[in-house]
Amino acid sequence: MVIEFNNLRKNRFKNIQGFKCKFVSRKYCFEMPISHGEHKFLKIKYPAENPPLPANLTGNTFETIFGANQSMLELFLLKRKIKGPCWLTIKNV
Repeated sequence: MVIEFNNLRKNRFKNIQGFKCKFVSRKYCFEMPISHGEHKFLKIKYPAENPPLPANLTGNTFETIFGANQSMLELFLLKRKIKGPCWLTIKNV
């Protein structure tokens, strides 16, 4: 999977220069036709200045991309567990 993503990045998404990836284990039980339970996924992180990958991107070794349609603000709020309607002051971003 890593080699296939690297080839896609070089050929179709040339603006993604630096990225990090690792295999992670996640539980899945939602709408995709994937068996419920724990699976291994390839987690890819790259700078937010680059545009997101298309949500309908597929390849030989992967069928879907999770989180491609989430905004950076949504990812930030979920990662930091910021909840409820309140006033926020974010410093030193």
